[in-house]
Parts: sequence; C-alpha cells; structure tokens
Amino acid sequence: MANIVSVLKKNKKIQICIDYHDLNTVRPKDEFPLLIMDVMINDMCGFERMSFMDGFLEFNQIKMYPRDERHTSFRTLLEVYCYTLIPFSLKNGGSTYQHAMNVIFHEHIRKTVACYIDDVSVKSRNKGDHLADLKRVFNIMQAHQLKMNPINSLLGEANSKFLRFVVTSKRIHLDPKKVGAIQEMQPPRNLKELRGL
Repeated sequence: MANIVSVLKKNKKIQICIDYHDLNTVRPKDEFPLLIMDVMINDMCGFERMSFMDGFLEFNQIKMYPRDERHTSFRTLLEVYCYTLIPFSLKNGGSTYQHAMNVIFHEHIRKTVACYIDDVSVKSRNKGDHLADLKRVFNIMQAHQLKMNPINSLLGEANSKFLRFVVTSKRIHLDPKKVGAIQEMQPPRNLKELRGL
C-alpha cells in the first residue's frame, strides 16, 4: 500500500502525490517502444497547416485493468482508495499512453497525425484541407473520450513549436529560446573554467 506525499511545486502550491516507488520497483518494465523523436520531427516538415494539442491530465484518461486497480491502493486518514484510471507516477504510464494513442489514431499516424505520448499534432499538406483533417481527428477523440487541454493547444498554425523544435512548411530549426543561453555563453578563459563545463 502506497503513502501520500506532499510536494511543493514551482508556483509555491502544494501538490499531493502517491509514492509508488515500491510498486514501480517490482513491476516489470513495459518494453513498448516510444517513437523516435528525430523521425517525428522530420515528418512534420512540408505541411502548410498544423495544429498542436496537449493531452488533458495525460495518463488519467486511460482506465486501469480492473484486476490491477488494487495495486494502486493508498492510505488516507479516512480510508483506503485505489485508482480506476492510470495515475501519473506509475512506471509504465508513458508507454501505455503511447500504445493507446497508436491504437486510437492507427489509420492516420505518419499521414495526418503525429503523437508523442500526450502531444498530438494534426498536419495538412494543403491549408484548405486542415479543417476537414481536424474534424476527422476530433471525431476520433470524441469517440474515445480523449480530452485535450485547450490552454496548451494551437490550431491552424503555419509554423509552431513541436517537441522543442520550430517547425514550418519548409524547414525545421532549433527554438531560439532554447539555444539562446548557449549562444550567449562566453568561451572559457583558462583551464579551470574549461574543466568547470
């Protein structure tokens, strides 16, 4: 049985988490492979319109196998509870979510849809097709009760950030905000500074 742990977030709010360290230690690792990010990023180039969406509450959208729910039990002052949806801190949450996305969008992967865990993008070669492509994907999401976070989503973009890269219809390049600190860094002036890098 897992314990509750309180964690102070960057925004100074307290988040309640369940410590599944012991469970994660004894559970076998799911060897379902995550997609190769370089291939996904290259596949984004050459599209006139793109939409980028972020899964709402990530793994919490996938139901636990009923027989495994008891393994997620945790104790509170009042009672013992367990999850019926996959909690965030389980070891195989990412691979399970990726597998679910591959099944849900299997007909459209690498054609008009790219999924990397909870990041879903819809891409259209011609900007005039984008609304139809989005509607098709939204219908699939609705059929599977898959929810996206509207705050972290961008629809109908000619260029945008995807997996830390800036993607346009013609090229892919690094996000200037991510490489700015490296470009502004002064070269080492002596051996001691060089060893410090």
